[in-house]
Amino acid sequence: MIDRSAERAKLGQMGIDVARLQERGVLSEDDLLQAAKRTSDVTQFTFDANQLPIAWKSSPAARIVLQFKQYFYTQANFVKNFAIKPAVEYARTGGASGDIKPLVYMSLLFPTFGELTSDLREYARKGTLEERPQLPLERLVDNAGHAGMFGIYQDLVYNIASPSDAPIWHFVAGPVLSDMVDLARLPQTKQPIGLEMLRRIPVVGPYAAYHERESSRTRPRKKGFLERGALTKFMSDSIGRM
Repeated sequence: MIDRSAERAKLGQMGIDVARLQERGVLSEDDLLQAAKRTSDVTQFTFDANQLPIAWKSSPAARIVLQFKQYFYTQANFVKNFAIKPAVEYARTGGASGDIKPLVYMSLLFPTFGELTSDLREYARKGTLEERPQLPLERLVDNAGHAGMFGIYQDLVYNIASPSDAPIWHFVAGPVLSDMVDLARLPQTKQPIGLEMLRRIPVVGPYAAYHERESSRTRPRKKGFLERGALTKFMSDSIGRM
């Protein structure tokens, strides 16, 4: 006898009444429309205040810090519910239930699409790809970091590792407070006010400001931890000690 529990579970996830479907024996137009709507809602991350964590709604400070970060939360939930949990269930039951394929697909697609999006982002901001990590391990981590929910963790790590404290201000304080901090600190920095104003021009501003800053730089630029190959060095040192 063929076990159809997995198929029934997937139909249920799409909002289809499985019992009524079994009675009819065929998907109705309403079933197809319901499945399409449910798929759109789940994958396009439509949400309202009721779907956010209580701390985000109850704390004014949390709302400021997490401003514009709802997408990462909803995508993290999507990956947890449709990739991580099925894979854990698959491992726990020895393949009797759950599904490992979504996690495998995600592991392959996130770094692949991350390669494209990270190259486009880097080139749009700097006009060059020279500062992208070159070693395979760092490149893989960087690509995965640019795709999906991992982007927020990548931003956090990059901002903490930055020699300047400005990036972490932007991450933690959100766009409102970080802009106020930037403007308040401008007179105390050596950066020209015109360069900061240039950076804030939409689309072309970051590219123009980067090249203006690099052309006036007097000391060599400090490389980021992925660009330095820190993960590869750590792995090599760890294996060497074993």
